[in-house]
Amino acid sequence: MTYDAARAMFGRVNASLGTHWSLHDLRHTAAYRMARDPRMPLTDVQWVLGHAFFVDDPAVSESGHGGSYRRVSGLPCPAADA
Repeated sequence: MTYDAARAMFGRVNASLGTHWSLHDLRHTAAYRMARDPRMPLTDVQWVLGHAFFVDDPAVSESGHGGSYRRVSGLPCPAADA
């Protein structure tokens, strides 16, 4: 499926359900689930997302998800303390 086809599909579903989901929302959901999977190396999640720094992604750095950050660094997640 192309990007334009997926975007059109989301548009039809959103119109039908009265929601506002986007492909970007799907990306964050996937990132969150991958980051929480202990079998998925976090460097692979970082590569999939195309982020230079792991804590750039909210799926890892938002409050409540600091455990994934700790898996990489062994330190508390800076964003989780904010």
